[in-house]
Amino acid sequence: MSTWSTSTIQTRRSDESDVVSGANDYHSNMAIQEITVAELQEILPNIVLIDVRETDEYVSGHVPGAISVPLSTVQDNIEPFLAHKPTYVICLGGARSYRACEFAEQNGAECINIAGGTGAWIQSGFDVVLGEMPNS
Repeated sequence: MSTWSTSTIQTRRSDESDVVSGANDYHSNMAIQEITVAELQEILPNIVLIDVRETDEYVSGHVPGAISVPLSTVQDNIEPFLAHKPTYVICLGGARSYRACEFAEQNGAECINIAGGTGAWIQSGFDVVLGEMPNS
């Protein structure tokens, strides 16, 4: 069983990686399923994909059909993760989405993380939506 030792999810960006942490220590024995961006490309658009990057990141380029739910809002916006099983979750590199999956699964969702995230998606040459406001 996973436990959050704080009631708030905090996010910060780093030039080197996606970083997400609870205000205090986080302990997890949970194994989150992951797929590659190539596997994601094969199953789109027949899935629910949630992008947990911040709005400015989402607008700068996201996977077609991705729904924006910034990680900073996940705690108060868990419903999109519960609406379909499984729900696929993506961020820039895979760390924030992994944390979102852990939190959502603690709350009854079934999530699959996208390994490598949007960065790997773009590097693979797959289509990207630019400039579209979240969930418009």
